[in-house]
Amino acid sequence: MLLELLLSFITALLISLISIPSIIKVAEMTHIYEKPGQRKVHSGNIPTFGGVSIFAALLISMTFWVDATSFAEFQYIVCAVMILFFTGLKDDIFDLVPYKKLISQILCGFILMYFADIRLTSLGGLFGINEIPISISYLLSIITIVGLINSFNFIDGIDLLAATTGILISIIFGIFFYFFNLFSWSILAFSLAGSLVGFAYFNKTPAKIFMGDTGSLLLGALCAIMALKLTNANLTNNLLSSAPLFVTAVLIIPIYDTVRVVFIRILNGKSPLLP
Repeated sequence: MLLELLLSFITALLISLISIPSIIKVAEMTHIYEKPGQRKVHSGNIPTFGGVSIFAALLISMTFWVDATSFAEFQYIVCAVMILFFTGLKDDIFDLVPYKKLISQILCGFILMYFADIRLTSLGGLFGINEIPISISYLLSIITIVGLINSFNFIDGIDLLAATTGILISIIFGIFFYFFNLFSWSILAFSLAGSLVGFAYFNKTPAKIFMGDTGSLLLGALCAIMALKLTNANLTNNLLSSAPLFVTAVLIIPIYDTVRVVFIRILNGKSPLLP
């Protein structure tokens, strides 16, 4: 099983490394770039389709190495992230209005909660609370999913920041999934880490490509999915004394930055949804 985890990481890494130069070339041919502007610090035209390579590397590695018969949630996860993938792709090309992106994020969350049953069902004794009512479960889960999706969208403004944060989170979750005997979930985590490492090679300063909304929405959703799954898995494994606190600690960078950005924008009389 350890060999499969390593191979899933390497598979995603190689696909990401091989595909990105072609993606950069296509962006140059079609003149689809992130152009310099008032809110930008880069000086040249940079392609924003890094998320395409991340998604492709992840999906190919997962399809090859995961036993779908033992991963009941797989089809719904793919469906949900594909919605976000195409939402992000359209936004990278045409600039979607914020409410349309929010609708796709809520739809993604609904699919994950209702069909895949990936949701927060218990606080594991945190604040003296264990099992929570289903209505509260759905509310907290959708806040978690939509919040983390947007948190990675917020931090994707500095070279390598979103990618390296995602790599760290994925590897930590992947290790714990392995100890929880959730091997398919561990492969998901290490495949994501591999695809991000390949992307990070081209995203280091001076960046040759950005992940764009295509990548940041996808990355945020997958981190939220893994966080909810790990929290629930600990209810039967009891490996962690408090899974909600542990997951919060792992995700502290995007969580803190999101709270900071939203707070500052509200104080300045601006909408948190605007760029």
